Amino acid sequence: MSSDNYMEYEGQRFQTSKPYSDWDDFKEDPKNYLESETEKMQAAVKSVQFLPTAADREGVMAQMSDKQFPGFGCAQLGILHKDQLDQCAAFSIQIPRSSQCRYVGYVNVDGRFVLVSDFIGPPVPSIAYISVSDDHLNFHNIKKSLVHRDPIAGQDGAEP
Repeated sequence: MSSDNYMEYEGQRFQTSKPYSDWDDFKEDPKNYLESETEKMQAAVKSVQFLPTAADREGVMAQMSDKQFPGFGCAQLGILHKDQLDQCAAFSIQIPRSSQCRYVGYVNVDGRFVLVSDFIGPPVPSIAYISVSDDHLNFHNIKKSLVHRDPIAGQDGAEP
């Protein structure tokens, strides 16, 4: 941590409410950023760009870690069918000070993980699991009911 009163995210500076010398103190403080920064923070998370492909699942995970807004959450969604572990990966990124998350999903197409889903939705556990079926990446709630789906590019008539 720095003694400065700001954090950086995607090349932008965001004013913190005070200097923090300890990361845990910063992330546990519900007022870690100035209220006047809220809209700017939300816009930054809503507009951040994700790579269209990743070499593997670890590449997707590394990218999500980089895109998490400092002091807010990022979670990997569960895989509904464990035999699909190598077929898909999805994450929720908390939109600061809101009741929304940005969901990003990748599917393994010919050995590379390809971005298939990118949408804003309710927070976890409203969406908690993913699966692949019928040429779609599916998002499920905690009760495993389908709540969102996107076609996998290049399949089922979807645009590549």
